[in-house]
Amino acid sequence: MLKEQLQPLKDAMRKASKDKPKTKQKKLVLNQTRTQSSVIKKRKFLFDEPLALIGRPKSSVTSAPPVGKSVPKINVDIEQYKRPGREACELMLNVSRYQNLEFVAESKLSLSPRKTQELVIGLDFGTAYTKVIIGELTYAYPISFDDHGYLLPSEIFMDQDGECTLSNYLDGIRFKELKLPLLLDNTTKPDMILIIAFFALIFCQCRRWSESSIYKDTNIDWLVNAGLPTESYHDEKLSGSYKVIISAAWILSFCREVSIQNASLVMETLELSSNSIPDKFQLSPELISLFPEFAAQIVGYVQSPSRREYSHLLVDIGAGTLDVAMFIVSNEDGEWLFQTTGKDISTLGADILAKHRVMRANKKVEIDFSTCYPNEEQFANTLEISLDDLSIIDKPFFTAVNASIKDVVISIKGGDKFGSDITTFICGGGRNVGLYNKAIDVVKRDFPLKILTLPIPERLRAEGVEIEDYHRLSVAYGLSYDPFNIGSTIKKYVKRKPIFHSEFEPSNYGMCPK
Repeated sequence: MLKEQLQPLKDAMRKASKDKPKTKQKKLVLNQTRTQSSVIKKRKFLFDEPLALIGRPKSSVTSAPPVGKSVPKINVDIEQYKRPGREACELMLNVSRYQNLEFVAESKLSLSPRKTQELVIGLDFGTAYTKVIIGELTYAYPISFDDHGYLLPSEIFMDQDGECTLSNYLDGIRFKELKLPLLLDNTTKPDMILIIAFFALIFCQCRRWSESSIYKDTNIDWLVNAGLPTESYHDEKLSGSYKVIISAAWILSFCREVSIQNASLVMETLELSSNSIPDKFQLSPELISLFPEFAAQIVGYVQSPSRREYSHLLVDIGAGTLDVAMFIVSNEDGEWLFQTTGKDISTLGADILAKHRVMRANKKVEIDFSTCYPNEEQFANTLEISLDDLSIIDKPFFTAVNASIKDVVISIKGGDKFGSDITTFICGGGRNVGLYNKAIDVVKRDFPLKILTLPIPERLRAEGVEIEDYHRLSVAYGLSYDPFNIGSTIKKYVKRKPIFHSEFEPSNYGMCPK
């Protein structure tokens, strides 16, 4: 009976294996950027299956659009779409026979260490890639994930038995877009289970790294700092979801098998507040800390000797979001602190831009990001339109990006008057995409932006990390500090007037359904 129920899943896996592009196995280093990623496995977006419009997450503050400001909007005729592959996860859960959790042998947990060391796992769970850095007071180490290098694609694979892996060597079903349901507050049980399994595999890799590092003979006290994709520390629902996921993933990482079934069983056990899981396999809630991603990125810079005083602008162009923060660095009695004067996190990332272009051009094509992010001419050729037509399509998106950056800059006290240069850092996988550079150039006409490269901290120990690549690791690096040090570096947050945004949402462009 079970064999018959699993037959559709096996058929789907055979099809996935048959259609899977063959790639050469190469050793990867950090320069797998969105603009220089020649060794990344092919990553394609299908644009012929748009998702339902759900709009922006509701804000506690309501406001009307600023008087006299034109607000760009997109009107897209869209249809309902299911998360790709989630049905396979649900089927596996429905037909599987649950058994008790089996944990690793006791001998693997106790090595009679001579000393104890506290290590912090800085976890930057990105829309496209996930980065992890393990740190202590003196040093920090980025974690390499086999062929993926330091940039781990935020996706997971499941074989016909439910076992999960980070690479598709078992010819399994691929689950991607893991983070977006969390961003849009429409997470289902399969979404949670897949993220738990993904994090568990990451935690397994972290402990394997420690067993071959300078800490191999050390009893490690682990802490986990994760980045929140939000402007606020006080997003209680999102914080609660992250803590449940991290707690369950930590337990699952000690199981003999990281599988969909075990992930579900761990989550259900925690929900029942059962004492059936031994304490040695659990991570106490006080050892899990959450910080806004942009704050962690700033902390890593403020803690470094290369920090500068006065006004700073941080623009992080990711796959799904554009994060902009204005902050002031100051030295008070020998202590370096920062305060934010303005911040904006909007769904204006590079992948959203690509989907916007394809949908507005009314085309059904595949955009291959395996070697580089296409420039304007390449995009126009792929869409079979002129550069002038592409410019018309880009105009509302460009306006929204420009407004997001400019409104954050003028949020500082004193309006648009600056007595010195604004130290500016452009980060993220989409920082070399032309539209964003043009939007920043427009802002530079009115404000004294001095664009610098985010410096590599001396504390970071990483082979092959060049200064032009470090920005991809900067959030994880900031999170690798002791949580007390992160919090003590932040002087205060200044609440500013809300910004009215256009409706460039992931759901408009095939990123995530309601």
